[in-house]
Amino acid sequence: GKEGREFVLKRARDTNCELVRLTVNKYNANAIKTYEKIGFQNVGPAVFDIGNEYIMDDYIFEFLLDDRY
Repeated sequence: GKEGREFVLKRARDTNCELVRLTVNKYNANAIKTYEKIGFQNVGPAVFDIGNEYIMDDYIFEFLLDDRY
């Protein structure tokens, strides 16, 4: 939870990243709610053919780093 978020955001800041981007399966309502609660923004869909007739059907979430991290 919180410790994982803090670790990732600190690591991103330490390596001069401006944002953290991840994908979340669009049917994973719990994960979507959690990421939104901690400040990630849903910036749109991510639909990719990942082979063997499988389609990744996710949302892209981003967290813009600022002076807090």
